[in-house]
Amino acid sequence: MYLRKDEVQRLFTGIVERFPTGETAFDAFSRLGVWFVQRQTSVKATGATLHWGIDDPHDLERMVPRMKFAAEVPAYDPSYLDRFSFAGRMSIKAMLEIPALRRTGRFLRYRF
Repeated sequence: MYLRKDEVQRLFTGIVERFPTGETAFDAFSRLGVWFVQRQTSVKATGATLHWGIDDPHDLERMVPRMKFAAEVPAYDPSYLDRFSFAGRMSIKAMLEIPALRRTGRFLRYRF
């Protein structure tokens, strides 16, 4: 999310050219997720800028053909909801019910 699309493509192209096989996993935001996160006060305070969001995990396969999508895991596992405040639990539950919001943050895994 901190890299621009062309930087993401260069990074993963470099990885798959350097190594014959492997796996990579990373946390990713959708474009909507990037939009939300970059407006959070805590993120603004760091001076961080977010650029790249991935709505469809297969987009990375199109950018770097040797990358093959393997798995997607939501960032919020419902079994951990009891660790959050009441407001946090309600927000996450609502978010998980709305498809566009459910996929704002997740972990993606690829093989090459």
